[in-house]
Amino acid sequence: MSKGSLTVAQEHAQRALNNVRNLQPYLGDLADIVAIHVEPRIPTAGITADGRLFVNPDWFLSLSGLEAIYVIAHELWHLVLQSHTRADAADRWHVNVAHDWIINRILTDELEIMPPKNGLWFDGAGHHSAEELVRWLKDGSAPQVDQQSVWKPVAAASAPKQSSPFKEALRGSSLAPADIAPDGEGPGDCRGDILTEADLARLSIVSIPISGNGTSLKGDMNAEIATRAEALRRVSETALNTHAIVTAALQLRNPDFVYRQSSEVLDVIRTNERIPIELALQRGIDMAASKTRTFARVSRRQGARRDLVLPGRRTEGWAINLILDTSGSMTGVLPRLLSLIKASAVAGGVSHVRIVQASDNVTADEVVDIELLERFEVRGYGGSDLTAAFELLGADPNTERVIVLSDMAIRYPETSPPYEVIWLAVRRGYRPSAMPTYGTFVALNM
Repeated sequence: MSKGSLTVAQEHAQRALNNVRNLQPYLGDLADIVAIHVEPRIPTAGITADGRLFVNPDWFLSLSGLEAIYVIAHELWHLVLQSHTRADAADRWHVNVAHDWIINRILTDELEIMPPKNGLWFDGAGHHSAEELVRWLKDGSAPQVDQQSVWKPVAAASAPKQSSPFKEALRGSSLAPADIAPDGEGPGDCRGDILTEADLARLSIVSIPISGNGTSLKGDMNAEIATRAEALRRVSETALNTHAIVTAALQLRNPDFVYRQSSEVLDVIRTNERIPIELALQRGIDMAASKTRTFARVSRRQGARRDLVLPGRRTEGWAINLILDTSGSMTGVLPRLLSLIKASAVAGGVSHVRIVQASDNVTADEVVDIELLERFEVRGYGGSDLTAAFELLGADPNTERVIVLSDMAIRYPETSPPYEVIWLAVRRGYRPSAMPTYGTFVALNM
């Protein structure tokens, strides 16, 4: 393949990655980390645990624009679901198939096209966990998977070359070459798309792992690899949580809305018996929680393991920062909202809340015991400008995260403040153009 064709394929893949950021912004942080590699020896597409996303140039150039977005988003979802760490050598193919079913169910709902290139499909995947699907694949209860690859490779451009007498003489010995395409340039045999270093070695692909800043690693790689793995874990967890929040918010606005997702987080949301607005509020409170770790609390990442101890998140007695929109349009909903926020905050271990009230200007700034929140005196009910409240909290160097409670009929800073913002929005009429350009947005159906 010519250098020009490789460049065109690289541009096509990069364009698709950029469009994933636009169409599926919850994958944006992952899209910023991964590195695209155009590699003729990869049959179709695949991704490594450290975020090297490989595409076969001929195969990828045969995809339409939307199909290319689908494939790139599919590979990023393998990082979201942590496919590499959840699959050992014995069941990697089964986990790959199960996660492909789940991912393609999600993407088909979101992008409204079926999986391209004969991508694996099971319509009911959204109703089952990956572990359940793996178990069914092993005992024969799941739909039969007849194809030998998770994507359909392109047809060979020409007949394979004949093996040389030298290769035939080495066949069966320890000196035999790797089982790749005869010319060493075409695609080899690789069924799955959750790629390991062993897969790359078998395909004779030399690809140096990439560091946390996107450059190739050199020298002692262990520390940089560990740092990058932790960064990928964090952004993958954020992507999964954000996707759950968006799905919950859409379900609040339209009870008939269904994304047939099947990750653990979404299963919990779907089966939780609390009313939906409490779920959204609780998620917002959790996102504002302190990131301090302590060995006095068990980490949820530890699971059932007993051979190691991971520090859990310290949430005892922490406080939240709340900007409260006290404009006239909020009169009817504030009493119930404050009561629900109290319930969610108590469940999250919050002891105090700093409430900055604002209508035209800051009307109050005080720290309130969470138990007294239901009897809190609201001041304002005037205009609708929260700019002064943002600036007040921005002047406090200890402010890391702020929850904004508003109906979004307001004015606020156009540029992101020096802290994380979580918008809990009371929306009677949803207009996408009114969404903030920064922070995490959660719509509450009151």
